[in-house]
Amino acid sequence: MHFDSNKKLSPLSLIIFIVITFIILINLFGLIPYTYGITRNLWPSARMALLLWGLLVISGITFNYKSVLAHLTPAGAPAVLAPFLVLIETVRITIRPLTLTVRLIANISAGHIVLSLIANCIRAVGGFTLLIIIFLNVGYNIFEIFVCLIQAYIFSLLLKLYGEEHP
Repeated sequence: MHFDSNKKLSPLSLIIFIVITFIILINLFGLIPYTYGITRNLWPSARMALLLWGLLVISGITFNYKSVLAHLTPAGAPAVLAPFLVLIETVRITIRPLTLTVRLIANISAGHIVLSLIANCIRAVGGFTLLIIIFLNVGYNIFEIFVCLIQAYIFSLLLKLYGEEHP
């Protein structure tokens, strides 16, 4: 693979790298017993999604407002449908931070709920069943680490796709 020194990283790529690293660290921190990862909470996740999405929208409006306005109505759309298409596109664009937030919270919280249910089963049983549940718990903890990594990747990927779609 040849590295071209003339190519530079875009600011969005740097932001995406920082975001994915931050979310991975926060998600993994949330797996430590008796800690609380902030990605499970609505408000910190929503603030992060709103901030990053807002920066994308503001940069698009600031640097290329004509393209942003043209993006609201597809080319070749009938003039009668234009107001409805603008409304639909506006709703679609404004819902994006909500989708980022809900996807992150739901998947991380679901994993933590299953981990707590397994921990309750371990406390309730004994003997050979305890050994089986402990092996299941170890396996599920490894699975939960992968979920933390994948959720950070998906959040960053969606943010990148939203950034590429904006002018």
